[in-house]
Amino acid sequence: QHTPIIAMTAGVMVGDRERCDDAGMDDYIAKPLRLPELLAVLRRWTNAHVVPVGKHGRTDRRAGDWPINGEGVLDPKVVANLIELSQYGERAQLTRLVDTFIGDSLGRIEALNRGIDAGDGPVIAGICHSLKGSSASLGATALAELCAELEESASNNELSNAVDLLRQLEAAFDRVRPALAAAFYE
Repeated sequence: QHTPIIAMTAGVMVGDRERCDDAGMDDYIAKPLRLPELLAVLRRWTNAHVVPVGKHGRTDRRAGDWPINGEGVLDPKVVANLIELSQYGERAQLTRLVDTFIGDSLGRIEALNRGIDAGDGPVIAGICHSLKGSSASLGATALAELCAELEESASNNELSNAVDLLRQLEAAFDRVRPALAAAFYE
């Protein structure tokens, strides 16, 4: 029996679908995940019926019912999408994801401080790249944009503004933490 393999990429680039096909993938979906697109791909490759929200003990709480703390800190569309996706699985998985993000981000910010102290552009760029992706996945777009800016500077070995960007990044993260708690913790 064939097990379908669905590729998930971080963005939509020209040729992504073809590269996935060439690598032997059966289908393709781009992040950020959107529930209608995800369900369409899953339905295309499975005979499974998606259980509607509210049945089998799942919560009936809809995405619009969750507060989003902080103006402009989290992208409401991304948050709503994540909450809607979590309705089809375990809500606890989403809160574990947020906990992991917060813990990992604290470690990455510490590592950024060390990388800036050492003047190590490639290390800074790599950390920023990871933090940028995880931030964007949870809707922390301002944080992701700061990571992208610091990543680009570090990639070009232009570290004159690195300390200032890091302080902005730390301040943005300090705003993101309570906003994530308000949005995703019951």
